[in-house]
Amino acid sequence: MPKKDSLYAEIIIPLAMKGTFTYEIPDNTVGLAKPGMRALVQFGKKKLYSGIIHEIHQNKPEHFIPKPIISFLDEKPLVNPIQLQFWDWISSYYMCTVGEVMNAALPSGLKLQSETLSNENNKGVIVSDQVLKESYKPKTVSCIGIESVYSDEKKLSELMDAIKKAPAQLKAIEEYVQLSGKYQDSGKSKDVSRQELTAAGVAAHAIQGLIKKKVFSQYTITVSRIHHEYNNAELIDPSPLTKSQERALLEVKELYKKLPAVLLHGVTSSGKTELYIHLIKEQIDSGKQVLYLLPEIALTTQIIKRLQRHFGEKIGIYHSRYSDAERVEVYRNLAGLTDNKPYDVILGVRSAVYLPFQKLGLVIIDEEHENTYKQFDPAPRYNARDAATILGLYTGAKLILGTATPSFESFYNARTKKYGLVELNERYGNVELPEVIMADVKQAKKRKQLKSHFTPELLSSIEETLNKGKQVILFQNRRGYSNYVICGDCNHIMKCKDCDVSMTYHKFNGEMICHYCGIRHKVPQQCPECHNPALFMRGFGTEKIEDELGIFFPEAKVGRLDLDKTRTRRAFEKLMDDFEAGRMNILVGTQMVTKGLDFENVELVGILDADSMLNFPDFRAFERSFQLMTQVSGRAGRREQRGKVVIQTTDPKHPVIQHVLANNYRAFYDEQMAERELFKYPPMVRFIRISLRHEIPSILDGGAMFLSKELKEIFGNRILGPQEPPVNRTHGKYIKQILMKIERGASFERAKKLTSELLEIFALNPVYKKIRVTVDVDPM
Repeated sequence: MPKKDSLYAEIIIPLAMKGTFTYEIPDNTVGLAKPGMRALVQFGKKKLYSGIIHEIHQNKPEHFIPKPIISFLDEKPLVNPIQLQFWDWISSYYMCTVGEVMNAALPSGLKLQSETLSNENNKGVIVSDQVLKESYKPKTVSCIGIESVYSDEKKLSELMDAIKKAPAQLKAIEEYVQLSGKYQDSGKSKDVSRQELTAAGVAAHAIQGLIKKKVFSQYTITVSRIHHEYNNAELIDPSPLTKSQERALLEVKELYKKLPAVLLHGVTSSGKTELYIHLIKEQIDSGKQVLYLLPEIALTTQIIKRLQRHFGEKIGIYHSRYSDAERVEVYRNLAGLTDNKPYDVILGVRSAVYLPFQKLGLVIIDEEHENTYKQFDPAPRYNARDAATILGLYTGAKLILGTATPSFESFYNARTKKYGLVELNERYGNVELPEVIMADVKQAKKRKQLKSHFTPELLSSIEETLNKGKQVILFQNRRGYSNYVICGDCNHIMKCKDCDVSMTYHKFNGEMICHYCGIRHKVPQQCPECHNPALFMRGFGTEKIEDELGIFFPEAKVGRLDLDKTRTRRAFEKLMDDFEAGRMNILVGTQMVTKGLDFENVELVGILDADSMLNFPDFRAFERSFQLMTQVSGRAGRREQRGKVVIQTTDPKHPVIQHVLANNYRAFYDEQMAERELFKYPPMVRFIRISLRHEIPSILDGGAMFLSKELKEIFGNRILGPQEPPVNRTHGKYIKQILMKIERGASFERAKKLTSELLEIFALNPVYKKIRVTVDVDPM
């Protein structure tokens, strides 16, 4: 009987290597292989990897003999066809490899890699018996059950009478009956863990004795690591909408009939979340799933409590503060690989776009303007907001992008009818927008009224607010105590030896820290240049503000919301709970405090240094400053009483600040877009930024000039650079950047294709092959 043609699989390996890799499917496993499953393969001479089967075919490679797949790690596909299609799009659009996408998309516990192996046969195939161990293991609990003979209450009663002289065992049975609910009228019973019994005062020897007597039996069950606060609480219906919210909801639904995405532009505290809740309920009722994206992990703490009141355990959470095992559980749940019903709603940050939804009906992108939706390093350098738009097209899901300060790209899409536009122009409950006060730092200094970093307007407003029993949020977009340490004699500034930045002083551990590479040093006793002992701290961060508030307001309880204070999930949650419960009077924070937090008792918001945002060297600096100031202002007076915002600046007449004062987004947008059109900036054009890094400046300069010249021959004046970024050295490597401006009328796909081909040639150049090149499409 002739042998059937062999089958081959294209495997995605989680490495930064172009394309997929062909492996032969062994004859005895042909029926097992399916696209989306993990396959264990040998890659190179001495490595094992778990890859994802991208496709199966019969096209035998002509120029090499493919290695066989060693084994399959799943019985069902881990990645569904839509995900594979989505991975391909991410790889193509963001100019990275599909292996890099796989690396970002799957939790670490689902990616296996061996140590270096050496046992090979004469064909170069690994024959070692070594087995790869998965880092993820399901959580199991040891449970106690009662033998079936005692399911009858009469038999159980007889048993209890018989062991009255063994009080410890009698107590064990009584506690089991109480905890299990087995003999109650409801007829429902639950598993009782051994730990629950011992916690109820049952002795371990009593349990063991009843197991020997064949009264108790012991078994294990698989349980979730994820526990929700509202699992057993009574769920409530969504709150009734106001007239303006009802109108907005009707407009959204009407626009969905002809467009896949809607931009919901609502002022701060206009009730956008309540509108989302109504949309979520409609999707769940129709059997669909919802992806609710947030820009910041801190926001999930507040939002999850609100959503769980309505949807309980139908909600899953997915972000990096969860352990890898918890993320694996959420992933497997959505992939249908567990006994539990897949979540109806997933609340997560940008990486949640990669999850294996089966019936996605709606994607909510809250605070869509935030730049944290963009992945910076490593590749893929994707924007979750834009990627979710494509995911919606592949799944048929609708999108709603909500914000009080739309990104210019999204508002441009709404203006050009790519998105629908719905506006909510009044706050919930008709509460007035906060009063905005400009505090002139320059004038305060001149009049000697500035106390440390506080103007008289801000200090008096804080005192007045605290006296009312209300709370204060202060925004300073820099963590640490002082921005830099300087010598009082020679003006030498302490810099990082590996990065072209000053080191930030952190008082809590007495160290200077580089915020780029993380290197730490104690503050020297004297200047390393002139040996003068007079060293001074300059600038201020959140830590210093927190410290000084303790001097000005010794009775107030001050908290700090920044990366240093909230590195763990529990630290986040405790801080949020303390402030929400009123156990804290003042909250000082970085950008984290601007991102949609909702505290009903906050009456005052202070922006300590508006100038640092406005003067940042970036074409988006004005857009981001307007967004940050408007958003943080929106944290004030969100319930019954009008709030107040104090903005400290040396230039109160600055046009951006005047637009914030007038709360006039459209006028600000029109003014900025006129400039962007004139100078060809996004969204009028598209950017591709190529960054080159090397330890030796001369090699880097030569490579950057060579690549720039080659690109200019193809793209002409669309190429800018090479030039140094504001920080031109990090992690010991110098940086040069080349910027491509591709007008909207030109083929963006062709521009990327030509660029990729040129970069492949550049990588083969023996002089420049050690230069690290990264490509960022649509950089933020």
